[in-house]
Amino acid sequence: MARRTITGLAIVGLVCGASLAVCRPARAGLPAIMVATDADNHARFVTTAGQSFIPQGVNWVVVSPGTPATQKNISFNPDYYLSHRSVIHESLTEIARSGFNFVRIRLDADGISGPAGTVELNRAYMANVIDFIRAAADSGLYVEPTGQWLPANYYMLVSRDGFPDPDRANTSGVNALLLSQGLIHAYGRYMADVLDAIRAADPGLLSAVFCVDLWNELAFESTDLPFSREAGRYTAEDGSLVELSDAASRQRLADTAARRWIDGVVTLAKQAAPGVLFTVSVFAPSDVFRSGYLGVFQRDAQWGDPRQPLRLSAVQDSKADFLEIHLYPHAAGATLDDQLASLEYLPARDSKPVLLAETGAFKSEIKEIGQVDGTLRGILRQSCALRFAGWAFWTWDTDGQTDLWNLRESDGYLQKRLSPRGFDWCGA
Repeated sequence: MARRTITGLAIVGLVCGASLAVCRPARAGLPAIMVATDADNHARFVTTAGQSFIPQGVNWVVVSPGTPATQKNISFNPDYYLSHRSVIHESLTEIARSGFNFVRIRLDADGISGPAGTVELNRAYMANVIDFIRAAADSGLYVEPTGQWLPANYYMLVSRDGFPDPDRANTSGVNALLLSQGLIHAYGRYMADVLDAIRAADPGLLSAVFCVDLWNELAFESTDLPFSREAGRYTAEDGSLVELSDAASRQRLADTAARRWIDGVVTLAKQAAPGVLFTVSVFAPSDVFRSGYLGVFQRDAQWGDPRQPLRLSAVQDSKADFLEIHLYPHAAGATLDDQLASLEYLPARDSKPVLLAETGAFKSEIKEIGQVDGTLRGILRQSCALRFAGWAFWTWDTDGQTDLWNLRESDGYLQKRLSPRGFDWCGA
């Protein structure tokens, strides 16, 4: 979500020697999801069996105790998942029973990181991810894994695979990950290894992966180099010069880097899973009180949040298979109009499907659960009118996030009201 609440190979050995028995014979899984284009150039999701697929789902995440600023994603940590496995499986059954058809999950870079000195995933952690996907598929649910940050042990791939070291004197933080070809390569290998592990455990299970959001709400940061400098020049890896005092020059750097990052990561990930769909989620600049895409200046961050999301048009022009946006109404009865204007959203962009993969409500902004129901119904019907491909609610039952409404609280009030079995998001 745009307003921060979570601080976010030996394949056979990885998945077969873990704490869960995840290596099983291949099976006929759910039909894979792909993109098809209608005669009017409108893109939508379909199954390989030729049936229309309208994603209507939920976000599922478990956070550690603490405040929104300190909580961690512990969803698949071995010390949590194994002791809650039966409850998690029951939740997946209930999600499917409510009429939802996919679950969006978050991978934690710390938890999934393998032993120091290796380029491997954590075996026990990946076993839990695979167990979750299998249980979801058994309930008829697709899964959208979502990345965020690079596992610490994957940084060594930069030098090991012959790439120049990142320019530490002129790039820092997340900006370094976006601007370094070596770190793009490392992230692509990480995503490929996740998918390789799923396939190694069960080749039929990969079709249950609806799509992969490579990095949740990826954004440049105005407090990290080179964007923290507002004078002088920055020389990018490709030799291009950026005038750091000029908003247009800075924004060209951001847009070019966004496309290069997505294209590089998708190319490597598709080598492992050619049939899987990939995207990178974005939020609206207005959600962090930016008026638009103006060069990643800190002075434009009126709320004090340093992030400027990737430009939607840059994602559109990349190898991403579809567009994923995250939009939360900030008042009862709000519409998507201001956020879509901030995103520079154009209906003509529907040559790729558009998925509203996070929407929900903050309790400080919409205080009554009945108002949440009415507001979200309006938001979802507006998104259908805009020909969005589908949606997902944040979250199913994350009680640890006390600042947001979830579907299961108040005796499942929102679950009942927004269940696809009883609510037609394209209806009157």
